[in-house]
Amino acid sequence: MGLTFALVSDALAVSLLSESKWDCSRLELHITYLDDNEELIEERVEIPHASRSVHLREHGDWIKNRIRITARDVMKWNLRIQ
Repeated sequence: MGLTFALVSDALAVSLLSESKWDCSRLELHITYLDDNEELIEERVEIPHASRSVHLREHGDWIKNRIRITARDVMKWNLRIQ
C-alpha cells in the first residue's frame, strides 16, 4: 500500500532496513493497470526510496523540489477562496 501511495502521489517511499532488499535509493515497481480503452497495461517504473540517511542525502534536490511544488500548490489552493 505504501509503495502505491508513493507512486501515485510522487512521494518518497520509505522503508525500514529490515532486509537487504530495502538497502537502495530507488525501487523498481512492476505495475499493472487498465488504460482508457480498458486494455491491461504492464509497466516497470522506478520510484525514489530511502531506508538510510545516505539515501535521503542522495534525494536532497528531489526532496527540495517536491517541497517547493507542494508549497506552490497550497498557495494556489488558498488563493482560490479570495
